[in-house]
Amino acid sequence: MDRLKALFSFQGRASRLTYWRVGLATSAVLAVLWIVTIFVAMGAGSIAAIPLLLFLPVLVVNLAVSVRRLHDRNKSAWWLLFFWAGPLLLLGFTQWLVDQTGEGGSAAMIAILGALALQLWALVEIGFRRGSPGENRFGPPPPSGLRRRKLKAA
Repeated sequence: MDRLKALFSFQGRASRLTYWRVGLATSAVLAVLWIVTIFVAMGAGSIAAIPLLLFLPVLVVNLAVSVRRLHDRNKSAWWLLFFWAGPLLLLGFTQWLVDQTGEGGSAAMIAILGALALQLWALVEIGFRRGSPGENRFGPPPPSGLRRRKLKAA
């Protein structure tokens, strides 16, 4: 029960290993939910909204581990707004440019490259960079998740 509670927690810090484990698990769950939703929609129509309701807790778990990972980097959760909303705004701006001009031009290309750069920065910052050493304002460092193996004397 404590592990389930920890999945939904926005407090504390998360290691890179935890981030990647949770990210892969939530991606798999979302893929299965999407497939189930498609099959339910083909057979039952509007009742397909029921499996879609299960997307919300999975997305909250993903949000929580991202916040805790930023905490491990000694950064506020507000960075997620920049990392998630920034690319969406840039892509929306690109779509608006395409709707206005028919092709978007160089401004649309710059906006797309900006959105890609923000996503790449987020991936590196959250997924690959080491957490701050020792205790920070968000608490003690998280356990690495790796078990140390004791060497047996031969």
